[in-house]
Amino acid sequence: MRNFFFLFFAQTLCCFGFIVDPWFHTIAEFDLCSSYCYRYYSSVDRCVNRIHHHSHDQLIDLNVGLRFLPNWEAQLEVDFLHTSSYSTWNMHRIGGQVRYLVLDDVAGDVISLTLGGRLFYVPNDVLHDVSSPYHASGNIELGIAVGKEVEKIDQWLYRFYGFLGVGQGSRGYPWMRSLLSAEMHYPSHHKFCLFSEGYMGCGGKDYVDVEYFKGYAKIKHRSVDLGCSYVYSFDIWGSLGVQYSYRIYARAFPKRLHAFKVEYRLPFSPF
Repeated sequence: MRNFFFLFFAQTLCCFGFIVDPWFHTIAEFDLCSSYCYRYYSSVDRCVNRIHHHSHDQLIDLNVGLRFLPNWEAQLEVDFLHTSSYSTWNMHRIGGQVRYLVLDDVAGDVISLTLGGRLFYVPNDVLHDVSSPYHASGNIELGIAVGKEVEKIDQWLYRFYGFLGVGQGSRGYPWMRSLLSAEMHYPSHHKFCLFSEGYMGCGGKDYVDVEYFKGYAKIKHRSVDLGCSYVYSFDIWGSLGVQYSYRIYARAFPKRLHAFKVEYRLPFSPF
């Protein structure tokens, strides 16, 4: 019960990059999202063998989504990672997500609610880097997102949503992660957001051995990030956003992490 309240109320964004908010884009329209993220952390909590381990990380993420039916959406994603532990860029993760829209408050329901699942692969070499937050090479996660928009005529002014996901890797113990977000639209081109994201592993180890690290599959890790973002929407050329987050709590995980992210999204239709 204590872990549940930790996850729900003390809610990480540069980790699992799939889009999870419960509002889908226009049917038969692709949504291309590309981002660059720079992260720095000064140390790793409960670290052994290398007490002052720190890292400068860079992450490039590419995601394309498609609402192929009124209530169905699919995404494909690949990202690349460069850290202080490696001198070259490495493929960090590749995978896909499918979501089903159960309720849609834009269409008249009280709330928006989506159910989804995602499968992704992480190269084994990347799992040896403490900066990589994943548990295993093969991974599956199921999630639910619930949200509510406050509208004025044909444009939303405020919206709030939460996400809860439960995952399991091809080895080790499961994880849970959550996201809470509050957004404001002002007037038509500007969007401001405050968010909180949490990540919790259910392993038994309470320490991180940097020298012999093989992923977080068996580690009892915790992290809490708080952040904010600003997005400017162009008339026809998508949107450009900037984001900053800071890790306010970490246990057996990189701590005092600063993350700066730039993201460009472009909806388009080939028809």
